Amino acid sequence: MTEKLTPRSSVNGGAKKSEFQFDIYGILTQRLRFRPALFFAGFALGLVACVIAGRYCAGLNIYKNFHRFHKFISPASLFYPTVSQLRAIATSGSTQSQVLVIVGGNSIFNGYGQPEQELWTAKLQELLGSKYRVLNFALPIAEPFDLGYWAAESLLKENRRVIYVTNCFPGQGTTPSGSQVYTYSYWDAKEKHLLMPDAARDRAVIDRIKPLPEKDRVKSEELQTGASLDGLLWFEDLWTTVSYKGFFSVWTGLTSQSPWLARQKYKDIKTEPMLAPDRFTNPGQLKQIVEFNREFFAENSSAPNPQFWTNFQNQIQYTVPSSVRKNCLVTLSSHAPAIVDQMSTLRKEQERMGIAYSEAAWRKAGFNCIDVEGKLTSDDFSDGRHLLASGGRKLAAVLAPQVKQLAHGLGYD
Repeated sequence: MTEKLTPRSSVNGGAKKSEFQFDIYGILTQRLRFRPALFFAGFALGLVACVIAGRYCAGLNIYKNFHRFHKFISPASLFYPTVSQLRAIATSGSTQSQVLVIVGGNSIFNGYGQPEQELWTAKLQELLGSKYRVLNFALPIAEPFDLGYWAAESLLKENRRVIYVTNCFPGQGTTPSGSQVYTYSYWDAKEKHLLMPDAARDRAVIDRIKPLPEKDRVKSEELQTGASLDGLLWFEDLWTTVSYKGFFSVWTGLTSQSPWLARQKYKDIKTEPMLAPDRFTNPGQLKQIVEFNREFFAENSSAPNPQFWTNFQNQIQYTVPSSVRKNCLVTLSSHAPAIVDQMSTLRKEQERMGIAYSEAAWRKAGFNCIDVEGKLTSDDFSDGRHLLASGGRKLAAVLAPQVKQLAHGLGYD
């Protein structure tokens, strides 16, 4: 006789209701239903698939119609472009015969205050012509050799025709692993073996980390460890691609209205300059310049402070391999004449001498260096430092012949 199994029932208000038991423990412990070997095999296959996808994304140019890294696709909103992706932008659509002019530096070269359609690097591209390809990888508060530079060095390592153009202020040095915000990109490039071997730079990086407070030292070590893992697994390139093309999972103040939106849907927003003469009346601008310049010289004098300039020379000596410096053009950015006019006679002399000493130091280290003092008027500035579209056009006109001359000297033409 066969026994029939029937569901248990209960009475609820006079009506019968079937109750089916769900035994999760039984499901997980029955060998036919759950096999650890199959689970871990699936996990391993998933990991391998993600690594392959990340490696593929590293060579993919996801930034279509790229002009510059605006605030929605930069660390300002917790979006961290990888060096691999910058390389992909540079190589996508370019030929081996073209000279890649990679622009680094700070917000001045990024074009802060200039609308995308009037960006100064677009004018530079127009002046240089089709034999060149100009790429604006500059970012706010970046040092002269930061994110964009690592992409330039990695391409030079592959014997591509590259000229790196960057900017800084007189007396502004640099550090061997880049600024605090963008130092992740140094470790990214190093652990992917994209950089040229340079024992002096490696020692300088270690020497810089050793004296840091414990909190900062641990943070630096974590960056290096994370980059080492990424060099094997390529998860940053995969995640940045998903963030740009699919969705973003981290809330930021800049994107609070639509935090999950794919970053490719955020547009570059024009920054409106202050109206003249208000843009030069902020006393903080002048104070900042004077305080910075004060380190250059002896007290109340235009005589150089030997300790400062020795340290400055040492800083710029260990950032870039000596074989690459001939490919670099360092531009000393000037301050708006309306700001300089507010200085005392001594401060004006210090400003002028600071430019001269800085240019001499960069050239002594083997870099090409120019300054733009006297080539711009106050009407070209949106504030004490940043340029309007008119100033950007003048900057491009100054740099274009310098780039062509450098290309000729390197045998690129």
